[in-house]
Amino acid sequence: MTSIKQLESVLRPVIISCLFVVPFVALYISGSLFFPYITGKGLVFRFLVEIALAAWLVLAILKSEYRPRRSYVLWSVVAAVGILMLATIAGADPVNSFWSNFERMEGLVTFFHLLAYFVVLVSVMKTEKLWHRFLNTNILVSVLVAIYGLFQLGGALAIMQGGSRLDATLGNAGYLGGYMLMSFFVTAYLLNLKWADKAWRYVYLAVMILQAFILFQTATRGSLLGLVGGCLIVLISTSLGRHHRQTKKISLVLLTITVLSVGGFYLAKDSSVIQNQPVLARLANISLTDTTTQSRFIVWGMSYEAFKERPILGWGPENFYLVWDKYYDPRMYNQEPWFDRSHNVVFDWLVAGGFLGLLAYLAIFGSAVWFIVKDNFKWFKKEKVEPVFNSWQQGILLAFLASYFFHNLFIFDNIVSYGLFITILAFIHVKVTEKDQTNLIWSKDISGKNPDLGAISLLATLFLLLPSLYLFVLSPTLAASNLSLALKQEAGGDFAGSLQSFERVFSYSLLGRRQTEEQLLSMASKVVVSNTADEEVKNGFVNLVNKEVVPSLNSQTNLVKGRLIYVDYLLRLGKRDEAIRELEELRTLSPKRQLIVSNLAYVNLIAGNEDEALTLAKESVSINPDNPEVRTLEAFILLSVGREAEAKEVLAPISDSLAINDNRFLTFFFQQKRYDLVIEILEKKLASNPADLESWSNLALVFYTIGNKTQALTVLDEAVGQNEGFKDQAEKIKQAIREDAIDIN
Repeated sequence: MTSIKQLESVLRPVIISCLFVVPFVALYISGSLFFPYITGKGLVFRFLVEIALAAWLVLAILKSEYRPRRSYVLWSVVAAVGILMLATIAGADPVNSFWSNFERMEGLVTFFHLLAYFVVLVSVMKTEKLWHRFLNTNILVSVLVAIYGLFQLGGALAIMQGGSRLDATLGNAGYLGGYMLMSFFVTAYLLNLKWADKAWRYVYLAVMILQAFILFQTATRGSLLGLVGGCLIVLISTSLGRHHRQTKKISLVLLTITVLSVGGFYLAKDSSVIQNQPVLARLANISLTDTTTQSRFIVWGMSYEAFKERPILGWGPENFYLVWDKYYDPRMYNQEPWFDRSHNVVFDWLVAGGFLGLLAYLAIFGSAVWFIVKDNFKWFKKEKVEPVFNSWQQGILLAFLASYFFHNLFIFDNIVSYGLFITILAFIHVKVTEKDQTNLIWSKDISGKNPDLGAISLLATLFLLLPSLYLFVLSPTLAASNLSLALKQEAGGDFAGSLQSFERVFSYSLLGRRQTEEQLLSMASKVVVSNTADEEVKNGFVNLVNKEVVPSLNSQTNLVKGRLIYVDYLLRLGKRDEAIRELEELRTLSPKRQLIVSNLAYVNLIAGNEDEALTLAKESVSINPDNPEVRTLEAFILLSVGREAEAKEVLAPISDSLAINDNRFLTFFFQQKRYDLVIEILEKKLASNPADLESWSNLALVFYTIGNKTQALTVLDEAVGQNEGFKDQAEKIKQAIREDAIDIN
């Protein structure tokens, strides 16, 4: 018989260890998984939470002290996840809502894990000492992430997204900005606790400076504004709180300096000092009319239209892709072709969970704010009560919540930010409920009724844990690793190995099913026209598409992105009629999507249906005449049918020349021997990309074709000047030009 004490001596350290490892998830990057900065973090988080949850369940059954106390915060978190569960069941795509994909690693399954994480935290972490260590662990991890960012800044480590905005181990500048913002205020809370200790005071101050510096280097405007706003909240709170008069004076002075600094920045926003600093310029140039801001407003409008269609429980988590397709606004033509989020936490919750979902989410913030400030109301009533949080701490925690919420008005969460948010919610819950000694959700002691209860509980929990670990951790890990492997094998020319890896992905998990289908279609489109893949492998890819993808597309016909990729696949197989039928159906799903209408026009053109192609091209332009790509297509079709004057009219709003930087125009004019236009197009290509060696070579050959050898040789010399590595190849071409050894046909 296993005693309760024996179980506790083993299981409690297991729980604590798992909880203390969770913050380190922010550091984890798995190069062997699809979306290495996201997928690995999500899977490790699930693993740690499931182990901790299983161990906690045993102790919670046996001992009432391991059960959570009741609170508005607890109930609001439970309500939010519960409503998402209902939204998933009643949603537009329950499977996708539950599993999500590799790029986001959210879905209902992750929210279940976040709820479990919260429950275990509030049930086990009940002492000040434990919490201070845990918060310090979170801060230590933020420092390690920041150091990684410093190495990126110094050029020792690559920035995953390219450019100059740091992304560290999170792989996204916006994610890093939000994480540093949240960590800054957690550090500020610990600074207040340890203010009397000079050594710790300077350590925390140094950490906050580092966090703020890295945040600045992410150039994430929502995070930077959140930081300023959060600091204002702290200073306002302390200037109004119960403090020594000197402390209030200091707060008011700092508040005044901050407000004046913000005002001064605004007045000087057009100065060279600010405009010449990239991050400051990015802040100063925020405008309601810039492209990014306008695109956000448009997407929010689309989200609102979707909310009106499903106002109670929304479309279900992870189903924004359906909203994007159905309510697509053609003014988004110059943005990314696919959005899976509203980029606003309010609209994301309205779409995912409807009005009830948003209400539950806001209730989490409302309950947390109430817990932070509720002792103030007793003080106003002249009741003698020692507040759970002093004025500094109240201001800092309020700033944490407000800045986090503000940041999410322009971006979205990830598992690292979710984890830190849940951590602070749990901390607030424990601080207040332990002081007030609120009732446990279940206080009955049943441990003495059955001497074997401990062993039974342990076995029952293991019975549930093992399949859960396989279903939610191991199986998705195998799927993600094999999908990543499949892409690497194809890139290396191992098409047979890639096919086998894809077959394994489909056998492992429903996580990221849509992404896997899209990746397979994209891969199959390349393989079926490859000169190096053998027929058996080509047939293998075709058979796998027919087995896994086609039935999925037939059963869920509203998958616009997947079906567009399928159209390209059909065209590679020479099945133009089927491709046209697919595109016709897609028009009904997303009628304002110029991409679909334009693709349909082009497919009709190459199928010889010139009149239909021209009609569709004109329709595409009429949807939004500001889109230069659709004008270019209509002009190309007009050129193809010999109506050059009309083509010029169509292009007039975007170009005063027929020399459009487009390979279709390049090929057309070369075939027509309109070499002046060919030269102009190639020069435009090189102006935008001087490293384009193919264009340099083609330009030289065009000059050779028209009999201007001297200019052809000059072009090649210019190419070498721009690209030293091109020298040997350029010499071979020059030699062939001198010897007239080039077949211009």
